[in-house]
Amino acid sequence: MTCRIIKPTGILAGVIDYYWIVEHPGNRSVHLELVYPQLFLQMMFYFGSRFTQRHADGTSLQLPPGCICGLKDHYVHVEVTSGFGLLGVVFHPHAARQILGIPVNEMRGINVPLSDWLGRAGSELEERIFQASCHDDRIAILEAFLLGRLSEPSYDQRRIAASIRQLQRKPWAISLKDLAGQACLSDRQFERIFAGFAGTTPKQFHRIARLNHAIEMAGIQKRVNLTSVALASGYYDQAHFNNEFREMTGLSPRQFFRISCDTGSVF
Repeated sequence: MTCRIIKPTGILAGVIDYYWIVEHPGNRSVHLELVYPQLFLQMMFYFGSRFTQRHADGTSLQLPPGCICGLKDHYVHVEVTSGFGLLGVVFHPHAARQILGIPVNEMRGINVPLSDWLGRAGSELEERIFQASCHDDRIAILEAFLLGRLSEPSYDQRRIAASIRQLQRKPWAISLKDLAGQACLSDRQFERIFAGFAGTTPKQFHRIARLNHAIEMAGIQKRVNLTSVALASGYYDQAHFNNEFREMTGLSPRQFFRISCDTGSVF
């Protein structure tokens, strides 16, 4: 399996964090990946074998070839037979609305086909992406499309972006009430405006930021000390860390990091 990360160019760097491309040869093996909550929305294009999303409640959903993936609060498993490829556009957590044009919490927890979002224009974009001869051409098509939809950041976006950056850097170091005060908003206003740009409530975003910090911190340790990871990421104690981690990933921290260390990935 090969993976490429490509950085956006020019003004899009303020909206798009990166593009990512994964390709896997067709040897008929089944690939299973755990997708745990992340802080960003994505635009995804799936090539070759169809991808199936399997949920904890036993339900499953075949993913559309092209879609917007809203922020997810809980884990899912993605299954695909090898012989696949995908191209993803990862938005900065505060900036997807500049492209989507709607409050991004309306897409929370769901995958929206491009044709549902944009109608015929979405279907045409999808077709152009799949017919392109190489990934560099696909990136060029995407950048032209994204620039055509790009709007100026609003005042509300700028102040919510400052809150998001603080939660990303040090999710354990500041309260949500303090963030609302810094944004000059009441708690209720802050929750409503924050969700419209970040895709979920400040409380849930904080939980996801804390989980991601714990996973990143453990990833740089040669030997994972779960207690130190839990406390350094802002969890009250080991029990709180274990319960929230299992809720959001489907695995205990020990299971998660053991699999990750043994294989280089969760699955």
